[in-house]
Amino acid sequence: MEKLNVITISRTYGSGGKEIAKELAQTLGFAFYDEDIPRLACERSGLPEEFFDEDHAGRGSLLYSLAMGMQGGRNLPFYYNNLFSDDRVFALQSDIIREKAALGNAIFVGRCAGYVLRHEENCLNVFLTADMDYRIARVAELLNITADAARKKIQKTDKSRRTYYTYYTNHEWGETTDFHMCLNISKLGQTGAARLIEEYLKLANQ
Repeated sequence: MEKLNVITISRTYGSGGKEIAKELAQTLGFAFYDEDIPRLACERSGLPEEFFDEDHAGRGSLLYSLAMGMQGGRNLPFYYNNLFSDDRVFALQSDIIREKAALGNAIFVGRCAGYVLRHEENCLNVFLTADMDYRIARVAELLNITADAARKKIQKTDKSRRTYYTYYTNHEWGETTDFHMCLNISKLGQTGAARLIEEYLKLANQ
């Protein structure tokens, strides 16, 4: 069995998945990929970064119209000019994820990275969540909004992420069989969760 040297993090909104991934990357000396993926996809395709937002899905015809109207179809690479769709956007991001994962020592946040790398033996796929009260308190503090507004933000973002995941994988978002480790961090906090994932990695690599 190959050593685990790639981690993917899927997360509910407000659970601190990005911060946990950053802490892990720093501790392990791994490369950290989050906004880097849409940025690299943007550079490679010539399309605006918002086209690669994981909080939207099923926009193929609209994206095509926007792209053709914005650039007249002339400046897009041949591949995207002829068959531009949500699926192509996802395929481009997936190619970049695979390329970076092939280098090893990397952590990816979101964008169905666990599904994209599901056949890679060196990949540890993690799903993180937390109790709603924990998430509401955290989002309210981070965004300086009321608890009610935080709850609505959480519900809206979770719905978008669920739609995105289901749209591209045909799997249920948060389905335990898609992950090696599913963790509610409410009692551990971010640092505790990062340490637990690190310990899992060490034990698996013995």
